[in-house]
Amino acid sequence: MASASPRWDLSNVFPGLESPEFAAAMARYEQKVGELEQVFAGRVAALGPDSPRAEVAAALADVLARFNDLGERAGTLGPYIASFVTTDSRNTFARRLDSEFDLIGVRFRQLNTRFQAWAGSLAPVLDDLIASEPTVAAHTFVVREAAEQSRYLMPQEQEELAAELSLSSTTLWSNLQGVVTSQLTSEFELDGEVKTLPLPALINLHSHPDEAVRRRAYEAELAVLASAREPLAAAMNGIKGTTNTINRRRGRADALHQALDDSRIDRATLEAMLGAMEESFLTFRKYWRAKAHRLGKEQLPWWDVAVGREQEGVRVGRGAGLHPPALCRFLAETCGVGAARVRRWLDRRGAAAGQARRRILHEGVGAARVARPEQLRRLARPGLDPRSRVGARFS
Repeated sequence: MASASPRWDLSNVFPGLESPEFAAAMARYEQKVGELEQVFAGRVAALGPDSPRAEVAAALADVLARFNDLGERAGTLGPYIASFVTTDSRNTFARRLDSEFDLIGVRFRQLNTRFQAWAGSLAPVLDDLIASEPTVAAHTFVVREAAEQSRYLMPQEQEELAAELSLSSTTLWSNLQGVVTSQLTSEFELDGEVKTLPLPALINLHSHPDEAVRRRAYEAELAVLASAREPLAAAMNGIKGTTNTINRRRGRADALHQALDDSRIDRATLEAMLGAMEESFLTFRKYWRAKAHRLGKEQLPWWDVAVGREQEGVRVGRGAGLHPPALCRFLAETCGVGAARVRRWLDRRGAAAGQARRRILHEGVGAARVARPEQLRRLARPGLDPRSRVGARFS
């Protein structure tokens, strides 16, 4: 008997989108944003590098604590709303709340640029401030990074205008992409019955045991996406066009510049990573050729990537059943990869996954750094991609 599909269980966050608890949390979040705006307009505006060190350090510590509080609130509200929007783009009430959250998020983003500008102005005395105030010292990395990145800010009026315009540019285009792709469907014959299937259902058929079904599902998926190429291309161009224009105005070297800074790597590191990837392609090609051979084919078609024939009780493409000893034997036999190397990779992968899960469960999202609201809500954002087909308990 087929098991029921996993479903979001959000009751441990809020009783519901229409609950008084959620409404109170949204109101409190907006109130906290307004309070920090007042702090910047008053206390922060009056303090600079020549102000008394103790006053500046105390104000900086207060601002950091407020940002952390806002980050935790946004990191709960944003993913909670997105969990509804990304799993049901026809939920108009959830989408309205998403828009309301975006409006507050613009103000939060404006506060971030103000913080960066202020940190940049304090650069000559940052060492003293860090040494004199424990809270500032605990946020040394954040404060120094903000000061460093302040060199790429436009004048404050332009930054605030760009944040406001984002609602009708990048945010709007991103939402359009999500809505369009989530509502695409295709008529598909399965088990003698013609059904109307959304993209995730077509993609799930990539693992169907019948190759003919897999191939038809793959071709139907491409046809459905092709039918939406115009709005999707417009969304991509709208997002990247805006981003490139803003980056140019901010003095960024190119389209990669901010992405590298956000990822906290330099170009040499990126090139090293890309080089390592290129070097690994030969191993991947060996794997795909070996898999094609085991399926009785010269080349592996796309619709066979996710599945394979039953082999020693392990179904290729089904990670849950591919236990480490079997994976070690398979890679050693087909690709010449040593068992010790595979086990080291599995150990690192497991440790990283465990650390990521513990951080989400126990620390929250963005709790220890000043982050943009759109970053804080990415926990649930994979649902924007129609390929996302895994539900989870939101803890």
